[in-house]
Amino acid sequence: MAAIAGGGLLVVGMPVALLVAITGLTPTAATCDAPPAATVALAPGDLGTFLAAIRTHESGGDYTAANPSSTASGAYQFIDSTWRSESAPAGAAPYARAMDAPPAVQDAVATFMATNLYNSPAGNHAWANVAGGWYLGHVPLPSEMDVAPPGNGNLTPRMYEDAIAALMAGQPAGATTTTAVPTACLTSAVVTLSAPGVAGYIDPITPSNWTAARTDQGVDWVPTVDGVPILAIGDGVITFSSTATGWPFDTIGSRGGGFIVVHLTAGPKAGQYYYVAEHLINLAPVGTVVKAGDTIAQALTGYAWSEWGWAAPIGDSPCGPCLYAGQKDGTATIGGKMFARFLRELGAVTADDPGAGTDSP
Repeated sequence: MAAIAGGGLLVVGMPVALLVAITGLTPTAATCDAPPAATVALAPGDLGTFLAAIRTHESGGDYTAANPSSTASGAYQFIDSTWRSESAPAGAAPYARAMDAPPAVQDAVATFMATNLYNSPAGNHAWANVAGGWYLGHVPLPSEMDVAPPGNGNLTPRMYEDAIAALMAGQPAGATTTTAVPTACLTSAVVTLSAPGVAGYIDPITPSNWTAARTDQGVDWVPTVDGVPILAIGDGVITFSSTATGWPFDTIGSRGGGFIVVHLTAGPKAGQYYYVAEHLINLAPVGTVVKAGDTIAQALTGYAWSEWGWAAPIGDSPCGPCLYAGQKDGTATIGGKMFARFLRELGAVTADDPGAGTDSP
């Protein structure tokens, strides 16, 4: 069911891959009940296909469906609290429950929620993440993927994501929303979908969560609040994970000192290793298989913040060209500049300009 309780998902502005313009008048039940004037067509694998998969899985496409064991209702099985908290921000006309709203209004609210989740830091432009978030209420952590939430039988987030992916793969080309979104049903002017700058990878740096700092062996980033998630740049496997390293940690509580390495297994950098180090907690264990956008650790405020860079294949070390090799601490190394270029290609804005050159060892 749609359990994105709490609402308030943020739209993160990034390069636009898809623009769904939804403009209109002040909503009323009468105008929203009117037949739609047009349909918003979406490319296969995008928003329309995702929503069609959710409808099929949750209710078989029945906009009047009511769950006998919960308050979930409508085609997308919104629980009542989620429906109330999300339908107003979406600009939809007021209906007490999802099943009471016309199909076009249910589609409008689902469009709003799915789009915002897709663009959120945790969603990171991956429909698998959106599916996991739709089911669990937040994008699942690696440790949650194979644990069924209470009241949902044996259905784990991984199983739910796989089911939605299978349904999306089976949609015909040019899939659209079942009903169009009448312009009078929304007050929102524009909803945008964004895309990563390099195929298969996401920009792990959300500006509101991070402040750019210097480039040295890697690229330093200062978290703005405690517990900022460290997001996997691409699909891969954790090959090193420890807080018992020689990397800096705070002396109050000895938190941090972390070093985690991801071996990328997909995309143009498949085979490369990258690290995130220093003031980290809750590191995913060695052997964890991650997808782009998964949380692999959390960053703490205060010294020594965090450092991101290309890693050596073994141990807690930056790559060979990343090392100072006799240079003064804080020097922007060849490897550090490489990773800065890579992050810039993904959309991050580093503090130091790495100049032209290669982006990986």
